[in-house]
Amino acid sequence: MRYALLLLCACNPFKEGAVNGHVDGKGDVGTWTLESGTCYSGQREQYFGVIGYGPDGTGVAIKVVKDGVRGWTAIVNHADSCKTEVEKGGCRATIFAPNDCTTLDVDVKDTNTTVNDIRAVDATLRIDCSDDKSTVKGTLTFDRCH
Repeated sequence: MRYALLLLCACNPFKEGAVNGHVDGKGDVGTWTLESGTCYSGQREQYFGVIGYGPDGTGVAIKVVKDGVRGWTAIVNHADSCKTEVEKGGCRATIFAPNDCTTLDVDVKDTNTTVNDIRAVDATLRIDCSDDKSTVKGTLTFDRCH
């Protein structure tokens, strides 16, 4: 009698996307520094762009979206509202349009990796934006954002 040994691996060679760099937020967006965290492709929410999150529980997030008319736009969470208002349906955010920024350079590139029909992306962000109540400034790199 012969027996076959079947080994199953629940391995995923695709690593979680990562955001790294240094961006400072001040004002209504909160006072924080984003240096590392996770990231996701905008394709998950049907937009061209990427979102980076700070460490769990901080409420820090920066989303960059390419608008067909205005170009790149940055949506920055009010970090403190994400800690207290998430049960009420979400976080408040400040939207920075290109005219709110002295620098809003975004480069999003598709990778050769697709998982569950979502294309992973790499990106870079250089941002220096402000309005009457908030300032966001720095540089981030996004790697393998799925």
